[in-house]
Amino acid sequence: GTGIAAPSSWNKNEVVVAGSLALASTLVDNGGSTQTLAIASGSSIAVENGNTLESADQRGVSRQSSPTIGAYEFVNSAPTDIALSIVLIVEMSSIGTTVGILSVVDVDVDVHTYTISGGADAATFDIDGSSLIITETFDFESYSDTDGDNIFEIEITVNDGIDNYSESFSITVIDVNEAPTVSLSNLVSSLEENT
Repeated sequence: GTGIAAPSSWNKNEVVVAGSLALASTLVDNGGSTQTLAIASGSSIAVENGNTLESADQRGVSRQSSPTIGAYEFVNSAPTDIALSIVLIVEMSSIGTTVGILSVVDVDVDVHTYTISGGADAATFDIDGSSLIITETFDFESYSDTDGDNIFEIEITVNDGIDNYSESFSITVIDVNEAPTVSLSNLVSSLEENT
């Protein structure tokens, strides 16, 4: 899309368009090559009715429908869901082991950043890119989670550069069959002959 190049003396109150034009603000720098005059969401000309063609705004971000005038409007849609591919971890896994891969539902094509934002067991996990990893080794028999049930509670927040969305997850530690160990007590190290 293209922006409206406007002189610095542009007065938004002098803009006249057939019909009514509701303006949301004065000229602003929206990150593109030109300043733009934002159109209020309730404006009668903000979107052409029935136009479902996808267009790009002046920053190259794809948007459904196109405004009648000016630079295409940028209305961010916040993320609406976070998914974790696996919510299980095998006991005795080494520090740094990936629990699962995070993904997000967001209608915008944004760059997403994940953080651990809460939960009783938040300190036992970290995020590397979109991978949830462990920061300690879990022993099923030792119940190292906060409430002692081998289910670790965390909250993850995703940010799309503007908006946040948070969701809680429960990570379950899986018991594995460990080989038995033998402990001998009262071991006799030597015996006298003929005893």
